[in-house]
Amino acid sequence: MSETSWDWAALIVVVILFAGLALLSRKTKVNFSWRVIIATVLGILVGVGFSGHTTYAGAFGNVWSEVISALVVPLLLFSIIASISRIGGSGRLKNISLKTIVLLLVNTFTAAVIALILGLLFQVGKGFNQALPKGAKPHEVPGVLDTLVGLFPSNLAENWAQNQVIPV
Repeated sequence: MSETSWDWAALIVVVILFAGLALLSRKTKVNFSWRVIIATVLGILVGVGFSGHTTYAGAFGNVWSEVISALVVPLLLFSIIASISRIGGSGRLKNISLKTIVLLLVNTFTAAVIALILGLLFQVGKGFNQALPKGAKPHEVPGVLDTLVGLFPSNLAENWAQNQVIPV
């Protein structure tokens, strides 16, 4: 079989698997979590089985990923609006907002402490000597204040178009 034939075969298998997943959703009512796990396993099997011959299937997957990415920001925005509109009184909103911020800070602090401890324990980066290629400029890291200001939207349409979830 030629190289192109293997690429087409991989695409046909992927389309059949997508149809099977859609059938699982409609006919047998398999819940979304199980369909994601099944799709992941099948995707790995197709990737291994058709190794190096996934040109067309890869394009199909890229289109799928782009469509899902395009839906993230509007879905998030409208779900937040719907949640806030269902909350009711401002006292309850204040309570939920405060709990959310505290839990976010505790979670972030815990993750940072665990990462630092593991980094020190395993001595991550010890002995690493990598020089930048000639002509390369180091990327400037924004300061803390710039990062905090960047969390708030400057232009909602631009933030939405650039898929910046946090400001939206």
